[in-house]
Formats: sequence, structure tokens, C-alpha cells
Amino acid sequence: MLTGTGGIVHFELTGAMKDGILKLYNLYAAAGGTSQTNLDKITSVQYTAIETNQLQTE
Repeated sequence: MLTGTGGIVHFELTGAMKDGILKLYNLYAAAGGTSQTNLDKITSVQYTAIETNQLQTE
């Protein structure tokens, strides 16, 4: 579940999806993705938009 100013989004991930996310994270970390220099690059983003194709209900 994700909670934000726009509402609450419930979702489920399959085991394969979770494994894929972990694999991508491990590749990112192995490439130095979590170094301070790289983290500074991604945290300087001013705006992030998330769109869904479903109506939000609470």
C-alpha cells in the first residue's frame, strides 16, 4: 500500500516481480548506484508525477 496526498493505492507484486526488483537493485548497487555522487543526482529532481489508469477510492 502506498499512501500520499492523492490517496491510497493498494497493489500486489508476484514473487517474480519482487525477484526482478531485487535483481535490478543489486545491479544498480554493483555499479555504484548508491554512491553519494549518484544519490545527489537523483535527489535533485524537482517534480515527480505518477499516473494510474484507475480511479482512486478511499
